[in-house]
Amino acid sequence: MGVLVINFLLYFLYFLFAKRDTGVLFKVLLFMFMFVSCSSIFIWETGIYEFIHYNYILSWNLSLTPFIYLFTLFIILFIPIKSFNEKKIEIIELDNTYKITTLGNFAIIYGIALFLVMVLFVDYNVALESASDVYKENEQGELVMPVFIYRFYTLHRLLYPFILLLGFYFLSFKRDKWLMTVLMFLAAILPKVFVAIVTVSRGSLFFLLIELCICFLLFKKFIPQRTKRLLFIGSLVLLVILIPVVVQFTISRFQSNDYSPLMSVFKYFGESFINFNCTFWGNVEEYPMGEFKFPFVYQIWDEPHTFLSRRERYDFFSVMTGTNVFLFKTIVGDFYLEYGAVLGAIILIVVARLYSRLIRFKKQVRFSTLILFFYYYELIFVGVFDLLWHGKTLLQMIVFTSILYMFLRYNYVLSHKTE
Repeated sequence: MGVLVINFLLYFLYFLFAKRDTGVLFKVLLFMFMFVSCSSIFIWETGIYEFIHYNYILSWNLSLTPFIYLFTLFIILFIPIKSFNEKKIEIIELDNTYKITTLGNFAIIYGIALFLVMVLFVDYNVALESASDVYKENEQGELVMPVFIYRFYTLHRLLYPFILLLGFYFLSFKRDKWLMTVLMFLAAILPKVFVAIVTVSRGSLFFLLIELCICFLLFKKFIPQRTKRLLFIGSLVLLVILIPVVVQFTISRFQSNDYSPLMSVFKYFGESFINFNCTFWGNVEEYPMGEFKFPFVYQIWDEPHTFLSRRERYDFFSVMTGTNVFLFKTIVGDFYLEYGAVLGAIILIVVARLYSRLIRFKKQVRFSTLILFFYYYELIFVGVFDLLWHGKTLLQMIVFTSILYMFLRYNYVLSHKTE
């Protein structure tokens, strides 16, 4: 227990020393890390972790070294977020009003049309009635939605941060365009909630709430007080709708297991630090060198294996590494598993350095910068559990976000040069 307490104190003391002159978003991030590290103490001391993960633990002796390794790299990953103080923002400027508004109109039409198609072609009642079966089928590669809907949803997933942030921008600065604002939120949220339900993903619903909180905190100082009260009421309604769904998923998915649904929730929030320490640190037999999570990079020098399902993929790399790669291990743990302690750390330091340069601002911040910040913040926030995106999804995110950012940014610079 002593090592786990020290792990918690690392983040707690860092919070005390770093909280001055930092934004609420940074403080919320650290609270999340402190909560997870505190939860790890609870599941270890109560025996929940041992009961659930008995077959996967490769070392029963918790060591301080892997926690120091995690903490050191997380401090570096925190830097772009720590320097981004949303309270100091005085002006949020659209890079190009015409292009952003046009793309926003397209996203509204696309999102609402996609949701209507989903309702017509997908039987969502199956997920609510038999969440366990649907979840297993999804893990084994069986599609729970028609192929064409998955393809259409890919574009929505890429547009989602843009349309959600634009919705909050309109909520803050375009108060007379309330109908368009409402449509933006519906276009962003409805398809995401629907897919989370039919794929029985509690994580997706949890991340949706986090994403809404991120956007709210970014625009909080610009949102009128009356609108904030309406948002509070709307949030309560959303929670009333989603909580019973999450409870149903949890009960259905774990009713056939030896442990209770409540234990699965505790495990969800407390296992990542312990997993890295007990299962992965010093126990990896062979590093995939990018083939597992980053096959689009690995294929530059070698042909990656192909798999019929996620389960088959996880089983293959579990055998290769000698560990259960399906377990949460933090984003740092993912890079450790993939590339080893040294190379994995170097890659993460480069990523943090890159974002530190990209999301700089003083009193004025561009909308395109907020998009990059949103992606990075969510990546690190969810990184206390695992790497949020990988494989084809990560490649799509990188390509689409880069094109969108340059598209908006280039036009902004060009217009100033011609003045």
